Amino acid sequence: TPPAIAALQAVERVSAMVDARRFQAVVEATGTQPEHLTHRTPAGRDARISDIRAVELAAHLGCSPDRARNMAHRARVICGELPEVLQHLDRGIISGYFAVLAADGWRDLVRRWDAVTSPMPDELAARFQRRILHRVAVRTTAEFRRTVAQAVAMLAPLDIQAQRQAARDERCVTVTPAGDGMAWLTAYMEAAAAAQV
Repeated sequence: TPPAIAALQAVERVSAMVDARRFQAVVEATGTQPEHLTHRTPAGRDARISDIRAVELAAHLGCSPDRARNMAHRARVICGELPEVLQHLDRGIISGYFAVLAADGWRDLVRRWDAVTSPMPDELAARFQRRILHRVAVRTTAEFRRTVAQAVAMLAPLDIQAQRQAARDERCVTVTPAGDGMAWLTAYMEAAAAAQV
């Protein structure tokens, strides 16, 4: 391996370790320690970050309250629900972006289970992590994203109608300040409605 490539790999490992510490610090700053979480918190019902904490965190980090709330939610999932993902991140095996993809996949999996009347199995998080972390070090971002989506589909299959309804339930509009009096407007909506915009 050329020295420049080895140096870049070392920087990426350190960056992943910093991301792991950042997630832990966000959990500590928002007042909910990982050991207090249950498997029902990823959907945001029990341990939703308060608006006051979101504004506080946003002010310190220089981001919008929505972004701070999402950051806190993902950090809580990674630190409290997905310990193997956090360990892989802390060892520099995966990137912070992979950890975020895993947290978002877990959120989708929990939502699917919430839509079903049967209780969510206790070992579901372990099964999810085993599926997504298998050979993770040799996966590209696109492959990892597919792996997460496949794990969600395998562990909580939905019929097409239920899948569409679950997607409809996620509709949202987000405004993010961009500076100079400008802002980004992002909308997640049905394709037919988007075509009319």
